[in-house]
Amino acid sequence: MNCLRTSHLSLLIAVVVVLSSGLVACSSSSSAEKEDDAEPEVVEPEGPTAQELFVQANEALDQRDWEEAASLYEQVTDLDDERWDAHMNRGIALTHNEQFRDATEAFQDALNAGGNSEPTVYFNLGNHYQERGLHEAAIDAYRASMAQRGDLHYETLLNISASFTFINAHEQARKTIERALKLDPDDPRAHITLGLTIFSEGQPDEALEIYDEVVAMAPDFAPGHYNRGFVLLRMGDDEKARESFTNYLELAPDGPYVQKAESHITTIDQRTARGD
Repeated sequence: MNCLRTSHLSLLIAVVVVLSSGLVACSSSSSAEKEDDAEPEVVEPEGPTAQELFVQANEALDQRDWEEAASLYEQVTDLDDERWDAHMNRGIALTHNEQFRDATEAFQDALNAGGNSEPTVYFNLGNHYQERGLHEAAIDAYRASMAQRGDLHYETLLNISASFTFINAHEQARKTIERALKLDPDDPRAHITLGLTIFSEGQPDEALEIYDEVVAMAPDFAPGHYNRGFVLLRMGDDEKARESFTNYLELAPDGPYVQKAESHITTIDQRTARGD
């Protein structure tokens, strides 16, 4: 997995104890000649390098062990404070662990360490702000990411559109997602985001049509089934909603919406049992 992490909407982010870097100073000896019977010099092995710790941290991040990942990334930056990628990934781990103040500082450290010219730093900073519900700040960060790229970027447009939707700027959300659709009309993610915008505008029937098309176009795309189920649930069609949530769980047993899908199914089953 690439060492630089990006995440989607849910993103895609503990007070970290500073651990020993593991470096042990080598014992030194005098430049004078040693006696023949002198004990041989014992050199203690050095601890892991910054790059070795970085790889370990990435593995912890992949395993969603946020606290361990954040701690390891901090050890990396203790050894090499110019590793903007380690600062950034630490920010991602801290965000996932809901240590938002420390995460914000980590992203600022990434920018100060040379990441201010890296689009991925601004992109992940946008995800961090979005996770905190600071959607206007997220939009600014995403736009900075595209400015560094010098061109439109599909995933960034998706997240900008979603942020606009969250602040009820629906016209801007639509315009943004239309740009993404022009870049890749066959990618179902843009259609999912468009459906979210339309549903937020109070048009569930039109949103359902979009999700029906997504499921038909990409039947193995799990988010399509979840979003379709959510709209059906809000429209009162429990039977079809349950089917969609079940499809989601089968396609994405470790997906980000598993608990929500299971909760919706439980609610539907309880209503059915009561005869509601």
